[in-house]
Amino acid sequence: MTASKSPLMKTLRRWAWSPFVVLPPILLIVVFWPRETPQPPIFDAQMHYNLEVKRVYSVNAISDAFERHNVVGAFVSSTPNENTDLLWEANSSRVHRLFVPYRNRDDRDDWFNKPEIIPYMENALASGRYQGIGEFHLPPGQAFTPVLTRLLELAIEHNLLLSVHADDYTVRDLYAFDPRLRILWAHAGMTVRPNKVEELLKKHRTLWVELSHRNVAPEGKLDPAWEELFLHYPDRFLIGTGAYSSESWYYFGLGLRYTRAWLAQLPPHVSERIAYRNAQALLKARYLPASPKTD
Repeated sequence: MTASKSPLMKTLRRWAWSPFVVLPPILLIVVFWPRETPQPPIFDAQMHYNLEVKRVYSVNAISDAFERHNVVGAFVSSTPNENTDLLWEANSSRVHRLFVPYRNRDDRDDWFNKPEIIPYMENALASGRYQGIGEFHLPPGQAFTPVLTRLLELAIEHNLLLSVHADDYTVRDLYAFDPRLRILWAHAGMTVRPNKVEELLKKHRTLWVELSHRNVAPEGKLDPAWEELFLHYPDRFLIGTGAYSSESWYYFGLGLRYTRAWLAQLPPHVSERIAYRNAQALLKARYLPASPKTD
């Protein structure tokens, strides 16, 4: 789903000042302008410094946005991966690099069927630069290709988090490969209903859910179904803006304001965990040892 079709992006547009949208000199001011009141910290569990974004926003502009909006950490992945390195070099205390198994944008839709990507993944992950893999897109029925199987093996070998853009059935397939996998479910499955999210959370204790592009608070009011999930699983949800294009980066500051507004409707100990503490804990997590086989 593109940002222009996302229900959350439509909500953010209604918040934006339409007279300024078409004025490029104002763009950086609107997106990166600091707020006067102190802002609670946020760990952004999904953002991308893709080629399109780099052409519009400099590394310094993104770094300034982190500082102004109190983004204390971020999982960053990009196409190409070298762009993530650029952000990390300027923000090594904040940026945690995730490896994307796409050599370029053309790989995104069928990377899992390209055997030549295997040595590309092996070489990159052997470097030790990355804390995770993804976000990668995985359509239904592709969970056991040789390329994906090797990626899952590498994730366990190098103790890497998997940021997966997939439906709930595909997430189940991944855990069938190895229940130890640590999965950060991008966009909470994008369109998956809260009750289906809960089913997976109950079954898999190494599953965390990232909320970018999910409109959990229509018109600013926290949806009761999502609120119940947050209260019941306060240690399993993470915040993400999902910024990946120049348009979505335009709404970066506004998206954080929207997020902080609904987080404030939760008890403080819950909102803090979702806002940044869960991501910090996830960085310290490790794969569990394999269970001994029995006859």
